[in-house]
Amino acid sequence: MNYLLTGACGFIGSHTFDEFVKRGHNIVVIDKLTYAGNINNIDTSKCKFYQIDINETEKLKKIVKIHKINKIINFAAETHVDNSIINASTFVKTNISGVLSLLNICKTQNIELIQISTDEVYGPAEYIPFDETTPLNPKNPYAATKAAADHLILSYVNTYNIEYKIIRPSNNFGTRQHHEKFIPKIIKNIRENKKIPIYGDGNQKRQWTYVNNTALAIYEIITKCNSGIYNIGDDNIMTNNNIVKNILSLLNCNNDLVTYVNDRAGHDKMYWITSKKINSYIDVVFTDFNIAIKETIDNL
Repeated sequence: MNYLLTGACGFIGSHTFDEFVKRGHNIVVIDKLTYAGNINNIDTSKCKFYQIDINETEKLKKIVKIHKINKIINFAAETHVDNSIINASTFVKTNISGVLSLLNICKTQNIELIQISTDEVYGPAEYIPFDETTPLNPKNPYAATKAAADHLILSYVNTYNIEYKIIRPSNNFGTRQHHEKFIPKIIKNIRENKKIPIYGDGNQKRQWTYVNNTALAIYEIITKCNSGIYNIGDDNIMTNNNIVKNILSLLNCNNDLVTYVNDRAGHDKMYWITSKKINSYIDVVFTDFNIAIKETIDNL
């Protein structure tokens, strides 16, 4: 089996790359190497690497043919909600047009597409966790582009009968995550003795999953599960305030660095998904949050 990983120099992509490398798979990586991608996140001696954009369809098609690719795993995406609020155009190009480029290759070359989506496509949760049948209700431009890509994939499944998997992880944390994201920013600012900005009252709730667990679950879903949609999320739900307090405590700091700023436009109060579906196919073990966050701090 020959795998093409797009965006594998990024956060979740590079950790999933490691899972495939451990098992000796044939891997080709393409990555545009934007600000969020780092070539040092992967061992290029273990793969064939090309620096191109997923919208470069003809170049991609040649790579797919040369390496006899069987499955494309798409991690390539713009992901930072704040940036999508400022300017959504790049998100539309990468997250929608880029997926269309991959779909057209998969259609003509009879290749399975595995799309790494997000729990944010479901929108804010209230009283019960969302499962894979929940209607999509994205509330920010980033989430809307990811939801649009999911719909586009399902339309190709219905129209052209392509093989597919859509994987929707919850909020991830761990090593190699760009410092614009919440947890790396907290750690970076503490170490630099800078203020830690928290949106609104800090009581927004997120479901936090260690990236090592997500990467392994993605690998297991790809290699063991049938076509379909799969959520990945630990049961660990914490407010932004609790995350900050936890990290401050581990770094032996007080709350003096915390500052509350105007809330983000359209800020969802809570994301919550259930992983019951994948638990019926594979055995997902989630690392205790306190252990995972300490490993993250020590290695970030």
